[in-house]
Amino acid sequence: MAKDILGNTLKIGDKLFFQGVVYDVEDIQENRLIGGKTMTGKSIQGMKIPDALTLRVTLPFDSNQPFNGFVVKNPEQPNQDAKPN
Repeated sequence: MAKDILGNTLKIGDKLFFQGVVYDVEDIQENRLIGGKTMTGKSIQGMKIPDALTLRVTLPFDSNQPFNGFVVKNPEQPNQDAKPN
């Protein structure tokens, strides 16, 4: 069960104040395991995948004014098919 710092249980659709911004909780993924099954009476250790929240933010802005932000892009990778020298 995902909880906030005050102990309130988070649900999809809740508003969450995080790092000075209000977000909508869009998805909660928790208690996910890979493996961990019992075979021939011996338990096998599983691997726990970290819990994750998917958050959505809506930022109002004026399209006639510059927006105080910027687009982060990954640099283009050189041709991956080329053989190294």
